[in-house]
Amino acid sequence: SGKDLRGAMLRKANLGGAKLVGVDFTGADLSGANLEGADLQGAMLLGTNLQGANLQKACNLGTATFQSLAGADLSGLDLKGWDLSGKDLRGAILRSAVLPHARLVGSNCAGADFSGAEIYCTDFAQAIMSGANMNGATNLAFALNLVR
Repeated sequence: SGKDLRGAMLRKANLGGAKLVGVDFTGADLSGANLEGADLQGAMLLGTNLQGANLQKACNLGTATFQSLAGADLSGLDLKGWDLSGKDLRGAILRSAVLPHARLVGSNCAGADFSGAEIYCTDFAQAIMSGANMNGATNLAFALNLVR
């Protein structure tokens, strides 16, 4: 933990269940990596390529520093109350994610998959939602500022 992996090429690496507390992945390539169940407490993910990375059941992702989760698989994650305002979530997979009271204000959610997600009181003010899949999302009527 606390390692410096800035700029590391970790494509398709199997880091499932790894303790990655405080690791600096700034500018690293984690595309297609398996991070399922990994502990990312305090990790630095700025400029990190997470396209196709499996972040299902990742622990403490909310304490990590990141700007983009574009293309990452966040299926089933509990994102209740998270502030994802202004984040890049283009093409992210959020199937069956739990998003009550989350803030996605001004986020780019173009092409994101929210199918089956719980979005009660989720705030989508000024979010870019073009091509986003909301099929089967629950509590859509209670989403805030959702323009589809």
